[in-house]
Amino acid sequence: MKKKELLKSPVRDWKDSSKEYDRILLVPTGTKHDSGYMHIAVIGVTKGDKEDTYEIAAYPDDISTYFPVNKYPTFEYPTVRMDCLYPSGILQYHGRGKFTVSEALSSIDIRFTPLTN
Repeated sequence: MKKKELLKSPVRDWKDSSKEYDRILLVPTGTKHDSGYMHIAVIGVTKGDKEDTYEIAAYPDDISTYFPVNKYPTFEYPTVRMDCLYPSGILQYHGRGKFTVSEALSSIDIRFTPLTN
């Protein structure tokens, strides 16, 4: 999907933080927040049988992430990875689990819960 299409996605109610997503997209909006930083559209993606659904969870200017790390006696590895969709430049968080996004304020939290095997 292109940025313009994604930014037309439905917007979640600002206080509904109960939804879970399979992936998170971070899309710069091009608009300026009162802080002087740019708004970021945080878009939750839910995998469907035939197609994915997209929902704008928030438009913050600041994001905190809470992603656990898998720890073993001799090494560690992350549960969440980030890549960048080509050619749009949209950043994507993905992993084996579910993401949640806090209430849509100017600062938000993104949390990840890994699948249990």
